Amino acid sequence: MGWIIFAIWMILGIAINLCIAIEKSSEGKWKERAKKIGMLLMWVGISGLSIILLYGFVWVWFYFCCGFLVFEDPSLGWKIIWTFTSLIPLGLILGLIAIFLGWDPFKK
Repeated sequence: MGWIIFAIWMILGIAINLCIAIEKSSEGKWKERAKKIGMLLMWVGISGLSIILLYGFVWVWFYFCCGFLVFEDPSLGWKIIWTFTSLIPLGLILGLIAIFLGWDPFKK
């Protein structure tokens, strides 16, 4: 499966580079067409990468925060409480990342 994903990623990269080269060297209708196709392929790549990263993040989050639920079956109420409790560190991590990237929570 990894080789298939790698091959698709390489084909997508080659197609994007071809679109960029066509866009730089041509004029008129072909330039616009290559730009639109290149942007579409870039969004497909970004979406695919996002899906893969989110899939991995969900498995890591499950392992660290809810993995113990596999071994015992608590009531539904406790599952809901533990789920909301596990969102507190996630909010803290995402908030710190946003602040480090320049977001000012007090600036409106």
